[in-house]
Amino acid sequence: MISIRKNVNELDRCHEVRDLALDCYVNAIRNAAQYAVELDSQITTPHRQYLNNLAVEVATGDPHVLTESRATVRGLLRDYRDKGAEFLSKLRDELSGTVRALQEIMESMTQGDGDHEMQLRAGLATLRTVSRSAPDPTLREAISSAAAGIEQSIEQIRKHHQVTVSQFLT
Repeated sequence: MISIRKNVNELDRCHEVRDLALDCYVNAIRNAAQYAVELDSQITTPHRQYLNNLAVEVATGDPHVLTESRATVRGLLRDYRDKGAEFLSKLRDELSGTVRALQEIMESMTQGDGDHEMQLRAGLATLRTVSRSAPDPTLREAISSAAAGIEQSIEQIRKHHQVTVSQFLT
């Protein structure tokens, strides 16, 4: 009698452990679906649906379904990893292309600024020449003062532009 009771208790315990293991497995599949990284709705949504459907099938406890689920889970996770890697690779390529385009724009802006600065400095040289040959001392002083103000503004703009470009490139 004690032997039968002991065997029944062990059998009950085995069923409890099996049910607990099945519950853990089903919850692990559901958690994998719930916490899948949202890459793209065309990738993540079907992945979640497949995992949730598999969790429903596994929850039945059918030994055949449990056996097949091992390969299914592995395949679903591998497929999601591969699609995720492809998606991230495309994002990296797009980002690299965008960075190259922005660098070209910044280089173009820097080159264009140099051309404009040379033109402005040539204009300043002309102003200074005119100021030296101006007959009226008041006019000479006004032109000279304006040239100095323009030169100071050019220098400030150049420094500000260099800081902006270096911050952007960083």
